Amino acid sequence: VEDDLDVFAAAGGSFIAYKSGHFVTVADGAVTVVLSKEVQNPTINAFAIYTAEEDLNGPSASIAVSGGTAQLQPLSVVVTFTDDSGLDTSTVELSDVQFTGQASVISQSVFFESSDVAYAIYSLLPTNGWVADQTVEITVPEGVVQD
Repeated sequence: VEDDLDVFAAAGGSFIAYKSGHFVTVADGAVTVVLSKEVQNPTINAFAIYTAEEDLNGPSASIAVSGGTAQLQPLSVVVTFTDDSGLDTSTVELSDVQFTGQASVISQSVFFESSDVAYAIYSLLPTNGWVADQTVEITVPEGVVQD
């Protein structure tokens, strides 16, 4: 995985730890580590092997809406982001959810229940009160939240 590695140079001097990690695919059930002498004697002080579970599914989003039944009652929107392998919390932003229609966002917040679940919570008020057949479109573009 690393050819011609000079640990002294990579670590930046002597008595400085050097850590390296690599993902490899094992087809035959064995991992083989080969050390060859180029300069002095090759050394490994420790290594660990972990099984990585393949994450085939990205984060998902679900939308729950309540309220907005009275003329000036706020519409409450909760977008739940989930991923069983964990969310990249730095990618969960209030701007991820888009609103189209005659309503304004009056409050918004993000709450992290765990590393796997995040809630984006919004309150919307209609521009001129809720009227019959008025629609507000709520969109969460694909890929905005990462795992």
